[in-house]
Amino acid sequence: MRLIVTLLFLLGVLPASAWLLLDDPRTGQTAFPGDNGKIAFVSARDVDTGTSANDREIYVMDADGGNPARLTFNEMWDDEPAWSPDGTKIAFLSERDGAKNIYVMDADGSNQVRLVNEGASDRAPAWSPDGTRIAFESFRFDTGQAEIYVIGADGNNLTRLATDDAADADPSWSPDGARIAFGSDRSGNSEIWIMDADGENPEQVTDAGSERVPDWSPDGPKIVFHSFSDGNVEIYTIDASGDNRTRLTDFGGPDVDPAWSPNGENIVFSRVDGDGQIYVMDTAGDNEVNISSNADHDQQPDWQPLVATPTPTPSPAPTPTPTPGPALAQGDNDCDGDTDAVDALTGLRHVAALGVNQQEGCPALGGAVPAGATPDVFGDVDCDGDVDAVDALKVLRHVAALSVTQSEPCVDIGEAF
Repeated sequence: MRLIVTLLFLLGVLPASAWLLLDDPRTGQTAFPGDNGKIAFVSARDVDTGTSANDREIYVMDADGGNPARLTFNEMWDDEPAWSPDGTKIAFLSERDGAKNIYVMDADGSNQVRLVNEGASDRAPAWSPDGTRIAFESFRFDTGQAEIYVIGADGNNLTRLATDDAADADPSWSPDGARIAFGSDRSGNSEIWIMDADGENPEQVTDAGSERVPDWSPDGPKIVFHSFSDGNVEIYTIDASGDNRTRLTDFGGPDVDPAWSPNGENIVFSRVDGDGQIYVMDTAGDNEVNISSNADHDQQPDWQPLVATPTPTPSPAPTPTPTPGPALAQGDNDCDGDTDAVDALTGLRHVAALGVNQQEGCPALGGAVPAGATPDVFGDVDCDGDVDAVDALKVLRHVAALSVTQSEPCVDIGEAF
């Protein structure tokens, strides 16, 4: 039914302003800076034709079309998926409870919760860049026109932004959250407009007529949208200032529902070739690739942003606290647990600025141990096999510049005599 109504518009049976109000698939997505994740989309590929002619379900697939997975299982229409800025949740629409309202679910399809519990017809959910609010269009309050509203991601604080009598639809947040792009017929034709996030200061961006479904580039300067201005629905980009309008597709059939990749290098869109296919192209409109290859109404793609996990800064290694050695008796220079002639000898040699027989772990007392000396030999000045007061006496004589009786092969402890 929706495809028939869309074709009536394309044939000129319906005016441009009526196109805004059609119950056809559309998205109010916003891409956010980050790495490219999966692509969410709507399809009838697994629908049992005997259950409901209106049944569409939400799926995700890899960016190259691989590993498609169904997220919703419901006999009524589930559509218009929109990724949260951190890529962990999807806002979407469902008719499962009667009216078409906004729901939110986790990225794997779990925890599906109805966000707005009213009987109004809501469409085109779009997350704010900080993930705290969702903008959408709605026909509530009996205005007879689609209007744009914002609600907290927790379902509270519903606020109407646009208050004129025109049809306003398809909101898309700027990456900084300060402005919202949207489609409106307030100038007489369906055009792309921009307003502040509080609904103030609306400005018209396009003026070619029949423009819809804006999506803001992740870096902010450009808006992608689809348009019927050249006699067929094609994908265009334009600067947010209204300059540099550029046509990207020239298929001959409708190309609709464009959305930026989170890294800003590609655009995903739906090509109504038969019943609908999902395509990806670069931002110049080149290198088109069909990533769905399925003729079962694959439409309304939106690209998951993956927020990079910060690389943790390694903490500096703690400075090890020296383990204190055993308490030493004052004067125990050789660390053997007592104070004796050896300690006197080493102390004297330190004063004399001579080499010191020093075992590992003892406090530094002076010069290095001579090569070849051992703790039991070095210091045995009189070569009697031990170190005692006689050795200390000989060192004292050396310090006093007296001759020292020294026989071979004792080590030399000073100048030759």
